[in-house]
Amino acid sequence: SDLLFWHLCVFIKTRNNDSQNINDKRKPKVYVVEKYLRNESKHKDLDIATITFDLDSNSIYVQYQYGEGQITQSSRLFKKPTYSSINNEKFNPKSVTEDVVYPYVGLLKTHEAYIMLQDMIETEERALIRVSKLEDNVIQILETRSRERSEFKLKINSLDWDRNHRIRKLLQDKKDKKHKLATIKDSIALNLRDKIIKHFRQSTKNQFIRLKNLFEMKKNELLHLTKSLESNDVERRDRNLILCSTLKNELNILTLKLKRYKESRIKRYNNLATCINSNPDYK
Repeated sequence: SDLLFWHLCVFIKTRNNDSQNINDKRKPKVYVVEKYLRNESKHKDLDIATITFDLDSNSIYVQYQYGEGQITQSSRLFKKPTYSSINNEKFNPKSVTEDVVYPYVGLLKTHEAYIMLQDMIETEERALIRVSKLEDNVIQILETRSRERSEFKLKINSLDWDRNHRIRKLLQDKKDKKHKLATIKDSIALNLRDKIIKHFRQSTKNQFIRLKNLFEMKKNELLHLTKSLESNDVERRDRNLILCSTLKNELNILTLKLKRYKESRIKRYNNLATCINSNPDYK
């Protein structure tokens, strides 16, 4: 799919009634323009360049990239129907105006134009959501700045420099103290995480070594008993044969554990990481 490169939103200018309410700064939108990055997997003339959502005239204008040898751009203009008519599937083919450049682009069939119009309406909804999120971020920044100004106001007076200097120093000291406490807290949490992970790695390494040593011991014991099977003592040979069978089963279990050890260690590590990340004391 195409990648959104940038979007532009134009708002209606409203009167300023000297309102101090930040939320009143929201303005009605006129149109939104989005430009997309080129997608090399698509043909040049089918790669979308810009989409303009005109909210005033209730239309969507799609303009494509220049194709090879073209001097004009292909474009399509969609006149949006009402939502009720879309749900009732009453689609008017004349609501789509195509300005195409042959042989690069052909006229859409009725069902193709209908599907493309629906896609464009969904794209418009996503574009408006992106713009609303941008508005929310800007309003949040303005509210933060407004609170900062109301918390501590400096007296603008050249004759009161010492007082202003003390106030600035108090503000800076308060900020430095918060930063220092946050740094110490992060350092403690990081050290705890490192100790837990280090202990886990050492513990699992020791477990693997013990498992491997046990495997070697059982293996040597089995080899020793195998040689004793050549004895002429029938009772002893039968007893050793049972022991060999038991040792062989134990070795099979140990072999399976050694084979699955790496996978089991990764799973245990992921569970440990999930537990640490979900604990607020380690964040």
